[in-house]
Amino acid sequence: MKAPASLTAVAVTAALVVGLAAGEHIGSSASHGSTIKFIGVAVFISAIFFRREWRALAAITGAVVLGLSLGGDVVESMSLSESFPTGARQVQIEGVLVDDPGGHPFATSATIETTRVDGKAVHKRVVLRSAGRDSLRLGALRMGDRVGALATLSPLDSDDIYDRRSGVVAQAKDAIVHTMRPPTQLHYVAGAVVRERIEAGASHLLPRDEQLLLGFLLGETRLIDQPTAASFRAAGLTHLLAVSGANVAFVLALVGPLMRRLPTFGRFAVGVGTVIVFASATRFEPSVLRAATMALVVMLARYSGRGVSPGRALAIAVFALLVHDPLIIHSLGFRLSVVATVGIVILAKPIAAAVRWRNPVADALAITVAAEIAVSPMLLIEFGSIPLLAPVANLLAVPVAEPLTIYGMAMSSIVPSLPRRLGEVLMAPCGWMLSWVRTVARTIGDIGLTLDWRGFLCLLAVCAATICWRRKWPVHSQ
Repeated sequence: MKAPASLTAVAVTAALVVGLAAGEHIGSSASHGSTIKFIGVAVFISAIFFRREWRALAAITGAVVLGLSLGGDVVESMSLSESFPTGARQVQIEGVLVDDPGGHPFATSATIETTRVDGKAVHKRVVLRSAGRDSLRLGALRMGDRVGALATLSPLDSDDIYDRRSGVVAQAKDAIVHTMRPPTQLHYVAGAVVRERIEAGASHLLPRDEQLLLGFLLGETRLIDQPTAASFRAAGLTHLLAVSGANVAFVLALVGPLMRRLPTFGRFAVGVGTVIVFASATRFEPSVLRAATMALVVMLARYSGRGVSPGRALAIAVFALLVHDPLIIHSLGFRLSVVATVGIVILAKPIAAAVRWRNPVADALAITVAAEIAVSPMLLIEFGSIPLLAPVANLLAVPVAEPLTIYGMAMSSIVPSLPRRLGEVLMAPCGWMLSWVRTVARTIGDIGLTLDWRGFLCLLAVCAATICWRRKWPVHSQ
């Protein structure tokens, strides 16, 4: 029964994605207020009352209709309306920061989810851009802070692809930040307590190691120097600096000893709280949201006494995230995270079974190759080429990245309470492991072997021919 349930969950999620794409193609007229959405939800929920042979079809139909409405909502949310003035005059903007400010000390920008514009209730995403003293005030804020500003609204520049994918509809230039209110309790705990403590622990390292460690632990890559970022990209190791499911698993492993001493509900509550706080500390990066939601699905299934396969957990997590925030489908990080997980779920075991020598190294290589195969077409579409030696780089770096993340997370949380000298000694192993990963990235990246579309198709043809040849003339071990 597990396999059909997993296939149904995957089919329902795929139907939601198809509906989203169709809704975006039709435009804002697909939303029709709440009518289509209500119909989709009603059909989807009513599927539980259908006979078993019709249940899946009803759920898929409801998902398509719901996706159609959500796609129309996406188009509407990404368009400027009359209530959202753009022009030469300054307007009063109030809202909540949805990311940490970035840029230069005297030219800072941050994305804000508006709540009111000139006193009118408006919910749109805008990029605040400040200069001079106001940039210092904006740069002192954190994600989750509620802020007011006086600024001039204008449409986005044509090259702001990242902002458009994030749902940003306009930019507020020369923003004068004049009101600041404290963040919500969740953002305070995650930002002012967890994140700042980890940053304080990482400060015991050399500056370049500190910047790289924060990338491993929190996905904070804005401070990493350009040569290091380029070498990681050329070696196919950028995913190590993007917080993902592995980081969520490492954090849960750290609180594992505490959870084992608690009753069932206590373990569930601590696990859920840990995942939510960690996701908030990493600023709800799309890849983190996918991993965190998937972990919550697994924990809920275990708490209720039911098992859930990885494929079904992934499908449920993706479905929930798309319903909550349809714009996330345009995030490249989210799509790469989902596709890589699909590749691991489907291909990792067959690849590992094809390897004649089984050990942890072979299993790690199988997972790496499965993820690389899955994301390669998307990387080719986005960037035009992929690093050919990425599996080799991952095989050398990932075994060190795992203990680095666990040890770095634990020590960076402890050393701020210790004497400076002792903290430097305890953090020294992080510097050694970071040096190894940096060396691997620089060495593989300097080789610079890449694969374009033609090479990728040739490689697939060779692999397919090899598989067919081995099936026709299997090689038996003596």
